[in-house]
Amino acid sequence: MNKLLTTITLLCFSVAANADIYFCQARHYAEANQNFTMTVNKEEFDNESRDPNIFGWKVDTERGISIAALNDYGGSCEEDSELIRCEREMRGEYIDTRFTSVVIVKSKLQFVEATINVETSTGGTTSGTCTKI
Repeated sequence: MNKLLTTITLLCFSVAANADIYFCQARHYAEANQNFTMTVNKEEFDNESRDPNIFGWKVDTERGISIAALNDYGGSCEEDSELIRCEREMRGEYIDTRFTSVVIVKSKLQFVEATINVETSTGGTTSGTCTKI
């Protein structure tokens, strides 16, 4: 029994150790719905009129994606030699239904994210650079 528990524990740790983790900082942002369009560029992020952590993402290839300012991973990721693709659906009592996709180009450490808010018919996207941690 002890050998079985030890084997299971080691397998769990070895799977967790294989995850790649990225911190992706937004440099550009755009949002649109039927009533307006808004864009934020690199200069606006640089002069601190926008917090890039609110618009940035954390990607864990085992746990999914999280808004950079939070630690609420969800969804799933697929990875090949060139890209990491993650998707997440968010629903809740205090949040509109949203579908989010994040794609990282591994060779450039750049990302693009797109979110669709079903209730407000709003689409938003961010892009920027990632750091592998």
